[in-house]
Amino acid sequence: MSKEIRVGLFFAISLVILATTVFYVGNFQENVKYQIRFFRVDGLEANSPVHFNGVPIGRVSKIVLEEQTETNINVSVIVTIAVHRSVRTHIRTSTLADIKSKGVLGDKYILMATPDYQAPQLAEGAFIKAVVKTLNVDKLLRQGTDLVSDVTDMTENLKLLLSQLAKNDGVLQRLIRDPELAASLADGLKRILDEIENKESIAGVLLNDPVAGASFRKELGDAMKGLATLAEDLQRNDNAMALLTRDPEFSAEIRERATTLLKDMQEFVTATTQSQGLLYRLTQDKEYGDRVAADIEKITHHLASILEKVDEGDGTASLIVNDPALYQGIYQVVYGLEHSGLSKWYIQRKRKKGDSLLQDENEEGDVE
Repeated sequence: MSKEIRVGLFFAISLVILATTVFYVGNFQENVKYQIRFFRVDGLEANSPVHFNGVPIGRVSKIVLEEQTETNINVSVIVTIAVHRSVRTHIRTSTLADIKSKGVLGDKYILMATPDYQAPQLAEGAFIKAVVKTLNVDKLLRQGTDLVSDVTDMTENLKLLLSQLAKNDGVLQRLIRDPELAASLADGLKRILDEIENKESIAGVLLNDPVAGASFRKELGDAMKGLATLAEDLQRNDNAMALLTRDPEFSAEIRERATTLLKDMQEFVTATTQSQGLLYRLTQDKEYGDRVAADIEKITHHLASILEKVDEGDGTASLIVNDPALYQGIYQVVYGLEHSGLSKWYIQRKRKKGDSLLQDENEEGDVE
């Protein structure tokens, strides 16, 4: 075999070995990329592990926010993962992905599982379904932390309360330590309950008497309606209260008039006190007031007696007041005398004579 043939065979065998090596190395080392849409990726980072049924198969290569559009309400997070090509046959359209925590520090990783291998194989670069979580573990953990904090605070408050009960001498401490006081309080409460049950108090009547309770509710309802009406009137602008509360000029005028009235009353009281007249003596001198009251009472009694006699008696005054016929007859006689010439002349003569006599008596009095 010539040298050229041996070189050619060696070169051909090397090409076959190289192609075979590239093929197998590519199958075991080349990664396949998929995408997962999550709404929260708390703690998940690039290069975080990706597991399939607990077996490491790849890493997280990229985490980006989905572009905001008018149709999507919540902006999701697109996570790109790179897994070994050898496991691509396990990635089906039924495969589910979820974010889990591991270790004491709670490092995040992606766990995938395929519940149905009858589903077709998922194409490279397609989206793997994310697990729909009905329980927010992080929120639950935060609530647990808050609960522990609340329990701690309650324990501290309880310790403080118990320490105060042990040290201080208040009503509660006396109730705990003094049996007689506790018994007295219990008896008082029992009496109150007995009064309520026996309708001996307002509360008992209201609680045990339906009629009284209904009446009280009705009265209370009427009072509330009255308050509501008053509130509505206050909201109006056409009454005095609204003017007083909302019209500064009207309020100022009312205040000025009230001030003037109070000032006048003060001056009247001062003048009455300084003059010490009848009103002052009536209000300040008890003896004088008693005498005046007694005189007024006596006058009232006599006047009532006279009016009673006039109303019930048989005298002339009583007949004039109570007998219309007698009054009419007297009126006719007087009317006739006033219009009679002789009687009119006689009355005028006597009146002149009387005037002359009175004038003479007045002159004699002046002389003396």
